[in-house]
Amino acid sequence: MFQQTIQDVLAVAEAGPRPEDLLERLRDTLAAFERFESGEILAETPEGLLRFVIAPGLTEAGAKILDSLGDEPMFRIDTPTSLLALRLEAPGTTRAAIVLGHKRAWSFPAAPLSRIRTLGNLALRLLTRASRTGSGTPR
Repeated sequence: MFQQTIQDVLAVAEAGPRPEDLLERLRDTLAAFERFESGEILAETPEGLLRFVIAPGLTEAGAKILDSLGDEPMFRIDTPTSLLALRLEAPGTTRAAIVLGHKRAWSFPAAPLSRIRTLGNLALRLLTRASRTGSGTPR
């Protein structure tokens, strides 16, 4: 698992400076080991909320989940739509999370949380750095 996480980190890091390319690589990398239909990285900064869409479909649910996450490292909702939120950290953010969802009423029971969180943290750092330097725009 550790070896695969390192390979995943390298794949995401090599995606290039454009946020679109990074988000596409992150989506493909996550989809290789975790099934999901929608996803976002959300980051609250002093300038406001940044939303980076990994796969469309969460609409405003992602921002609500960020509020629901509170101080917890992880949050799951299992209803007709299942959501998984993992806390992320990056310089310049006051709070952040990666949120994945699917339309099936089953949880992410065997989800490799540390692997998802590691990739989310890396992507968030690269995306917020790009948005601060003006080399990319959040989606």
